[in-house]
Amino acid sequence: MIDDFITKLKKRIDSGLPGPAAHKHMSPSGRTTGPFRANDYAESKKASVLILMYREDNVVKFVMIQRPVYNGTHGGQVSFPGGKIEDYDASPWNAALRESEEEIGINPDEVKFVAELSSLYIPPSNFFVYVFIGYMLEKPVFIPDRKEVESVIEVPVQILLDSTIKTIMDYKRDKLQITVPCYRIQNKNVWGATAIILSEVEELLRTL
Repeated sequence: MIDDFITKLKKRIDSGLPGPAAHKHMSPSGRTTGPFRANDYAESKKASVLILMYREDNVVKFVMIQRPVYNGTHGGQVSFPGGKIEDYDASPWNAALRESEEEIGINPDEVKFVAELSSLYIPPSNFFVYVFIGYMLEKPVFIPDRKEVESVIEVPVQILLDSTIKTIMDYKRDKLQITVPCYRIQNKNVWGATAIILSEVEELLRTL
């Protein structure tokens, strides 16, 4: 049952989050992983993302999305459902649910809160991101918003324990080409903030 896995995961999280110690494994060279400077938070835009878990055919999975290609910082990238926190959102958790409903069509009333993971500051877009894990008792029916979601990616959690999915990729930014660590999942490169967040999930799974 998904509840058994979630109970173990919550118990592990309650014992303490890996945080920056895990983040550094998938952070580009030279990136600061914490602690945050006070002005990073004060001057940043705020966002929330949801790591949504569920069970399908006795396999626990989580969902990511691939953004459409556009002329912007995160165009074409793989990420978690989520987005900017609006003034009318009751909390960062509510913002994560709202954005997930808008992007992949889930029913937020069916999502159960598990935990908040370590927050993350993203310098290129100046976003301070809250990270949440939630779960659903049954596999959701995804209805992606095609303006925001190119594809929905369903990932077995155990794949994060496979060290062969970790690799590096070249990324061009501001006329500079840099090499960054990434996960190779379902023929897609998962890097940047999403990979950094996944590195904490990976560490939690390794120490369940």
